[in-house]
Amino acid sequence: MKPEDTQNYIRDLMTKNDDMTCYRLAKLAGVPQSTITDIFGRDSYPKIETMIKICGVFDISFGDFYSFDITPSEEMAVTGRNVRLLKYAQLLNDKNFEKLMIYVQALTDAQEEDWSNRTV
Repeated sequence: MKPEDTQNYIRDLMTKNDDMTCYRLAKLAGVPQSTITDIFGRDSYPKIETMIKICGVFDISFGDFYSFDITPSEEMAVTGRNVRLLKYAQLLNDKNFEKLMIYVQALTDAQEEDWSNRTV
C-alpha cells in the first residue's frame, strides 16, 4: 500500500461516516488536526500510533485497514513458507504484529517497484 492508497482509504471511510471532516476525525482520534491534514498533504506514511487511533474511530483493526485490498482466492495456497511466517506471527503481541504487517507491506511494495523499473 502506497501513501496515496492510505489517503484514499481514509477518505472513503470518512465519506461513509456522514462525510466526516478532518477536524472531526482529529477530535475523535485524539490527535491534532494538523496530523490529519498532513496525512492528505504529504506523500509519506502516517505514524503507526496515529493510524491505530484512526482505525479506532472507524471501529476497524489496524491489520484490517492494511489488508482491505486482499481478497482470498484459490491462488493463496498454504505453503511451507506461509506456515513458517504464521508460526512466528502468532507469537507476537498485537503491537508487534501490526509492525510486522507494515514491514511486510513495505517489502512487497518495494519488490513491485523493483519489477516495474526493470527494462527488458
